[in-house]
Amino acid sequence: MLSQMIHLLGAIGAFSIFVATHALCYRSRFLKPNPTVLLFIAGFWFVLYVIFFTHFPSDFPFWKSSLLLYLLLCVAYIMEYTMVELESPSMRIIQSIQNRTKRTASKEELRNLFSDDEMILARLEDLVDHGFAQYDGLRYTLTPRGKLISRCFALYRNFIRRGLGG
Repeated sequence: MLSQMIHLLGAIGAFSIFVATHALCYRSRFLKPNPTVLLFIAGFWFVLYVIFFTHFPSDFPFWKSSLLLYLLLCVAYIMEYTMVELESPSMRIIQSIQNRTKRTASKEELRNLFSDDEMILARLEDLVDHGFAQYDGLRYTLTPRGKLISRCFALYRNFIRRGLGG
């Protein structure tokens, strides 16, 4: 039982160190915010976790479960971070309504929150910056990485019967 608790606390501890490392790197501007950097940091702590905790005796299935817990926590964090990193139109709308005196807003007032540059061009720049698309001065095209992500999202959205819309 004690070894199981050690592995459970180890997974949670490794995840906490991962989040702290990300926060330190991001706040110190040592690393540019990028999901690939998060994967590298998560992988680094995963390797150290495996090296360190393979020396503790434990039931092998539980040891694998603690590794899976760490990986799932990291995946959830990376997904949440990438959603929060970008200024979500939904969050901007919510904040706008919340900051108003009467906590209400008309459609027109909310439409005025966004420009084409914010809604489209900023996202196109993000796609290029993260290596999902390339721009030749006239047209945008998906990179192989962008095509892979597009296929994954299409399969997932098809699986949950949401279609390909936004």
